[in-house]
Amino acid sequence: MRRTSVFREEFYQLVWSRPRTTIAKELGISDVRVGKLCRDMNVPAPPRGYWANRDGNRKRRKFEQLTVSQ
Repeated sequence: MRRTSVFREEFYQLVWSRPRTTIAKELGISDVRVGKLCRDMNVPAPPRGYWANRDGNRKRRKFEQLTVSQ
């Protein structure tokens, strides 16, 4: 097993540049471990479905802001 040291800023750029499974294959670890590294290094990760929504032709979801009336 090889050890790789990655700084938080570099890891942030890596996580937001391509899917976790691709990153995991490059680093030789599991995608679950990539998620745990995000949590341990306090790096926000893309939400579930981000890459499929970005790369596909699916219609983007738009959420309306709810207003509270009295």
